[in-house]
Amino acid sequence: MVEELLVAAPRIRFLATSRSPLGIYGEQELELPPFDVPADASAELISASPAVALFVDRARDVKPGFELTTDQAIAVAGIIARLDGLPLAIELAASQVRVLTPAAILSRLEAHQPLMPAATRGRPARQRTMRAAIDWSYELLDGPERRLFTRLAGFPGGFSLDAASGVADPGDLGIAVLDGIAALVSKSLLRQTDGDAEPRFRMLETIRDYAGERLRTDFDADATQRRQAAFYVSLPRRPNRTSRGWSRHHGSTAVRWSCRICVVPSTGRSRAAKPIWA
Repeated sequence: MVEELLVAAPRIRFLATSRSPLGIYGEQELELPPFDVPADASAELISASPAVALFVDRARDVKPGFELTTDQAIAVAGIIARLDGLPLAIELAASQVRVLTPAAILSRLEAHQPLMPAATRGRPARQRTMRAAIDWSYELLDGPERRLFTRLAGFPGGFSLDAASGVADPGDLGIAVLDGIAALVSKSLLRQTDGDAEPRFRMLETIRDYAGERLRTDFDADATQRRQAAFYVSLPRRPNRTSRGWSRHHGSTAVRWSCRICVVPSTGRSRAAKPIWA
């Protein structure tokens, strides 16, 4: 319909909100990033954060007498950091103050325990929990995109295209890795960040937790983890890979995955990694 209206009235302008582009010629995208996470600071500085202001405003919707004390400000900053500054997630967390303190909310988030669904009437079902919101986005993916999305869950510090290809595509992905990553970026499930020489990509922690759960329940998590461990322990011996870069982006994850699934690197690979951890 939008395309038809643009043909009939070329000067007309539309403002549309969507998790993915409409794909119409002439479309201009304006990304709305998450809130900045409050830095470690005094309660006064934390209180000045727009993300904290949103939390307090929504908390007062369900508990009019809510006041942000010094201890609560620190807990709220932790909540926002754990939720990656996502506005919907902040609103849902704030609705919990009807029965939980900010410290208790943060504790549940850190323990990966679910929060109660929002009880607001008129809110779409997909916006009543963060899981429902991500579920909705996940269901819009096709099969190859779902496989890629879940296989990228093991990169806590982000990843390069090279890493994604080495870990996520053993030959059965069904889509070019670059095309799949572009689709996930356009659907707000991945974020692109500038690397030293090549682009890097990362999932917000809330989304990565979901992708990891889906990998374990819907796909072969062990096989993905083995590919990831093998990829990481091979990096120090690749050309143009410095030990410092390997350690910063991949080292801790390599050790964690290898220990979890009992991967024992060969003698040569152990020697290659030794200077990093000595």
